Amino acid sequence: MLQIVHKLAIADHEARKTALTEQLETIGVDYETQRGNVDGLLVENFIIKFGDAQKRIVIGAHYDSVDGSTGANDNASGVSILLELIRQFHSEPPAANLEFVFFDYEEIHALGSKLYVEEYGSDVLAMINLDICGVGDHVLIAPQKNLQSSILAQAVQKVDQSAAPFGILEKLPTGDDCTFEEHGIPNISVCILEEQDVQPMSVLFSGQTDVPKTAFPPIIETMHNGSRDTVEIVTQEALEMVYTFLYELTTNLH
Repeated sequence: MLQIVHKLAIADHEARKTALTEQLETIGVDYETQRGNVDGLLVENFIIKFGDAQKRIVIGAHYDSVDGSTGANDNASGVSILLELIRQFHSEPPAANLEFVFFDYEEIHALGSKLYVEEYGSDVLAMINLDICGVGDHVLIAPQKNLQSSILAQAVQKVDQSAAPFGILEKLPTGDDCTFEEHGIPNISVCILEEQDVQPMSVLFSGQTDVPKTAFPPIIETMHNGSRDTVEIVTQEALEMVYTFLYELTTNLH
C-alpha cells in the first residue's frame, strides 16, 4: 500500500486522477466514471460495485488534494487502502453489497460526494469514509452518535478488537461523510492518529470554540496542505492497521 501512496501523492489533479485509474486497471476491476459539472468544475467520481442489489453500502475516500499539496496523508493514504480492499474483494467477493467510490473535489465543498448523493443517494444504506489514514497507531472512528443503532453499529460491534483495535470519538474532521449525514444516511469516518493526537483531536472537534492553535494536534500538519503532508511521513504499519480494521468491518456487514 505504501508503494501506491507514492504513486498517488501528486500535486497535479489530472495526474493524480490518472494514477488512480491506472491502479484500478492494474487490479483488473470494472469501474464506472460518474461525471458532472458542479459549480463550474468537471467532477469525476470512480465507482466499483460488488453485488447486484440496488440497495448498497458505500465505502469512500476522496482522491483529490488541496491545491499545491501532494496530499499523501490527505488522502492518498485512504485511497491506497480502498484499492487494496478492492483487490482483495476482486478475488474473494464480499457477502454484502458494497460500492466503493473515489470522490473528486472533497477539498472544494465536497463536490464529488454531492454529485454522487444527488444521483444515487436514495439507494445507499450506509456510508464508510476513509480520510487521514497514513500516520499513527490508533485507529479511530466517529461520530459516536451514529453507532447507536444502524447496520454500521452492528458491524462495528462484531469487529474483533484483539485483531483490529480501534477507538470511538464523538467527532472527527468533516469530509465526504457530511454529505451523507445531511441526507440522513448512516455514516462513519475512519482515520488513524498517533497516541499524542487522540485527546487534542477529540477536544478540537468537540464543538468548543475557544481552542487555541497551540493546542492543535500535530496531525493537523498533515492535512490541507500542511507542512508534513508528504510521502515521507506515511508508514506501511499505519496503512495496514486501518486496512485490517476496514476488512474486519466490511466482512461483518450483511
